[in-house]
Amino acid sequence: MTPDLLSLNALRAFEAAARGGSFVAAAAELGVTAAAVSQQVRALESRMGRQLFQRQGNRILLTDAGREIYPALEQAFRDIASVAQHADRPRQRQTLILSVLPWLAPWAIAALEGHAAPLDLRTEADPVALTLGAADLRLTYGAQLYPDHKVVPLFHDQMVIVGTPPTLPAPDRLIHVHWGAAYASIPGWALWHSQNGLPGPDLSLGFTVTDPRLALDLAARGRGVALVPKLLAGSAPSLAQTGTDFTLSWPYALICLNARARNRPLAALLNHLSVRAAP
Repeated sequence: MTPDLLSLNALRAFEAAARGGSFVAAAAELGVTAAAVSQQVRALESRMGRQLFQRQGNRILLTDAGREIYPALEQAFRDIASVAQHADRPRQRQTLILSVLPWLAPWAIAALEGHAAPLDLRTEADPVALTLGAADLRLTYGAQLYPDHKVVPLFHDQMVIVGTPPTLPAPDRLIHVHWGAAYASIPGWALWHSQNGLPGPDLSLGFTVTDPRLALDLAARGRGVALVPKLLAGSAPSLAQTGTDFTLSWPYALICLNARARNRPLAALLNHLSVRAAP
């Protein structure tokens, strides 16, 4: 079914009627007559080849087919209303929002030195809803969660071992970082063992954390040895570091909406951080 103007109006009429419990309530909400709502619903039923309401006088009840499609439509129109509300709202703030992956915050703070424009700096996990105005610019690792956005790659990082490891870290001294499916390609102790001709590590021993900052903190407290990005390890200079041959699969990147990339304050911030990231 092609989502033309008629079908979209019909879907809206159906959703409003199902939510309000009558064609009269839907008509009052949509600013049309109850007869127009009924006509739109009948057109939708004809297009779908399924009856969506049982009509009992002035009352309407959802059929099984109606109950099947209503939840998705209700959520879809709620999302559309949210986007429209954001688009219609006058842009009161002049301050840009820079959203940063938490473990990149130390680098971002240092890189922002010399950038005088007002800035709202936030740390949060991926993904961030840039299309809904949650932020103007995102600093994160990789861009696989942001298709169809403007992506400015910065640089690739290396993994380092932090702590005071012996030649071969004891199994119960390993701190494992479980990055989740989105960051599965970040190397960890399993790859280190494989490249050194060793059997895979026993994940039941030592610590397993979901954030490399936690791994760094545990290592700083003497609780074990961790593999973390070199950029993050720089925030704990007192810890011993041992280099590895592991380069992160994706670069750190700045991400924004294509439509906003030419906004002057945003373009200036993009350029400033790109210059600071240059070797």
